[in-house]
Amino acid sequence: MKYTATLILVVLFLCKISYAQKVTFDYNDNGARVLRFVDLPKPELQTSIADIQESVIQDEFVKIYPNPVKDFLQIELYQQEVHKAVIIDLFGRIVLTINDLMESNNIDLTNLPSGIYLLNISDKTYKILKE
Repeated sequence: MKYTATLILVVLFLCKISYAQKVTFDYNDNGARVLRFVDLPKPELQTSIADIQESVIQDEFVKIYPNPVKDFLQIELYQQEVHKAVIIDLFGRIVLTINDLMESNNIDLTNLPSGIYLLNISDKTYKILKE
């Protein structure tokens, strides 16, 4: 009888998703346990400072600039029902929570190390770069 278990391993290395593998446990003809590794497709992700050009992120709800940001990130809200924003690093850790968002916000990011971050506002996620 064969025993199979699946495990997804995600390795984060230097602020980028390196790879993911499917690990299958099986038995060979001699009865010894064998591990089989199968590479899964790599997700698309910008991984370097050169990949992100100076830009303004804008949609019908928000305007975010500058991107990349050195010290202060500007967030302008077009709809007032949004009250909170969260900045998350690529390891999934919350590094900053901004409560009581106003129509215009000047967010101090000087204490954050350089890297790529995800900014969650309401149900939307925006990619920002801290220089």
